[in-house]
Amino acid sequence: MKQVTKFFVDPEGNYLGGFAGAKPPAGGIEVASPPEHGRDIWDGNTWISHLVDPVDYPLNKVQFKSALEELGLTVSQVKTAINGLDMTEKAKRIAKFKVSDSDVYRRDNELFNVLKGGFNLTDAQIDAAWMEAKDIH
Repeated sequence: MKQVTKFFVDPEGNYLGGFAGAKPPAGGIEVASPPEHGRDIWDGNTWISHLVDPVDYPLNKVQFKSALEELGLTVSQVKTAINGLDMTEKAKRIAKFKVSDSDVYRRDNELFNVLKGGFNLTDAQIDAAWMEAKDIH
């Protein structure tokens, strides 16, 4: 009988290895596939590469909306949150235009850092959604 290799991560998402016929380490969590690189991190749904930075991947409008959806947000919610920020009305207006009408969205835009607290999001959550959305074509 052929043994099937099963892949495991630790509770923090670090890859532990593939095991066929051997018992994985205590606390290991089985995942569907191995990472492309051994230092990639499993976020509970997909592998996040340690070799890339979300800042290196600008998103188009469809990708950006997908990233927001992955985070449980809509453009409308973000625009509403902008209203509560401590900035001039002109700056708020421009920020709302950038959220809804940009052709390119950059992860290093300061607006994301300002907004993440209002939506109780971490950088890791935003980065994961960003990296997943970058592959939509």
